[in-house]
Amino acid sequence: MHWTDGYVAAERVRTCAKPLLLDLSSVILNIADFGGNPRCLFDNWQQLLGFEIGWIERDYAAKLCRSYHVDPDECEIVMMCAHDLTECHLHERGASSFLVLGKGYGFPEPLGGTLFADYIEGKRDYTLEPVRRANRENFDVPAGKIHAFFADPDQHLTLIGFVRPKIKAESGFDVVPFDYVSRFAPVKVRMRA
Repeated sequence: MHWTDGYVAAERVRTCAKPLLLDLSSVILNIADFGGNPRCLFDNWQQLLGFEIGWIERDYAAKLCRSYHVDPDECEIVMMCAHDLTECHLHERGASSFLVLGKGYGFPEPLGGTLFADYIEGKRDYTLEPVRRANRENFDVPAGKIHAFFADPDQHLTLIGFVRPKIKAESGFDVVPFDYVSRFAPVKVRMRA
């Protein structure tokens, strides 16, 4: 795979992800308005790469995907919660689109963001650029983009995401790990050997 292929996959994700995530956020808003826990829409919660992640209930995923003419077996819809600095990684195939959730959706105001760097074949060391995120902000992470998520101390960053193609496979996850060389600004990482 050529790493620029990630931008092509990201464009395919973008065409349906933003409206799909906005529809899902409306459902989450309704659940929160009636005192429910929006996390109930998501199953199989686990710790992964330093954050909590849950996958949307299968039947509901199929319904949402059909609305946007997407095969539910080719994508994932997730909720992620970062409580600190997550592990740094990239996905070789999975392109993602995210929507940040905070007050009004049953979650604390988002205080955190993402860290990014462009992957360059043969390069091992990278400096990550921080981008703070706001409630209801939509952003993309193309395949091949080095990234991590962070929450400020004692804070949270909650996101819903649409990933296509899936990063969770039967053989494991589409994850290329990076190790932190420095966790303080400027944040530096090295591709794991």
